[in-house]
Order: sequence, then structure tokens, then C-alpha cells
Amino acid sequence: MKKSIKYMVLFLVFGVTYYFIEVVFNGHSNWSSIIMGGIGGILISLINIYYSYNTPKWKQITLTTLVMIFIELTSGLLLIVLTLSLFYLFESLH
Repeated sequence: MKKSIKYMVLFLVFGVTYYFIEVVFNGHSNWSSIIMGGIGGILISLINIYYSYNTPKWKQITLTTLVMIFIELTSGLLLIVLTLSLFYLFESLH
């Protein structure tokens, strides 16, 4: 039970933080940013299970960056596929 609450809090904190960072720098954001940030926060916290806190900062930063790039790429591709499939679905109705 404690772990599920921990991961829900991580999801919300990282998700909302990621969302507001995009709002500050882009002026707008999308709800999917909350999901990406939340998933990223959970995955980054799981990295700490396998690596100690004594791991050099450059390794931690590199792993975190790669995790977030992977999440951005995957979610971007999924959203494009879903958007295109919905577009063709609605176009076929005409």
C-alpha cells in the first residue's frame, strides 16, 4: 500500500511539474505532458533502486535524459498514430 501511494505521489508531482515547465517555456502544454512527466518520474525513481546514490552525477543525468527522450519519442509516435487513425476514421465517414 505504501509503495502504491509513493508512486501515485511521484506520478502527480513529476507530471504536474513537467506540465508547468512546458507552460513556462512554451506558453502552453497538453494533458499528455502530465502523463509523460509522471511516467518519467516513476522510471527515474526506479533507476535509484539499481544504482546507488554514489553513482557519478553525469551517469545519473545521462540515464535520466535517455529515459525522458524515450518517453517523449514513444508518446509522440503513439499520439501521431492515434491522431492519423482518427483522422482517417472520420474522413471515411463522409
